[in-house]
Amino acid sequence: MCITEYDEQAFVNGIREEGRQEGREEGRALTLFSLVNSGNLKPDIAAKELGISIQEFEIAMKKAGMNQPVSK
Repeated sequence: MCITEYDEQAFVNGIREEGRQEGREEGRALTLFSLVNSGNLKPDIAAKELGISIQEFEIAMKKAGMNQPVSK
């Protein structure tokens, strides 16, 4: 194998794993958005779980097409 050759299968597998990880993170966020939207979880707790501020959470939730959480 020379320097310009690479393991195509390893490259493809790496790309797939990145996609899976992104999908898991997006799914987790959508689940938390849904729980907040239904009133089963407080927005501040969901934001903490995602490691973002409450303001960032509200913006992300809005971008995902969910209703703004109602502060209680």
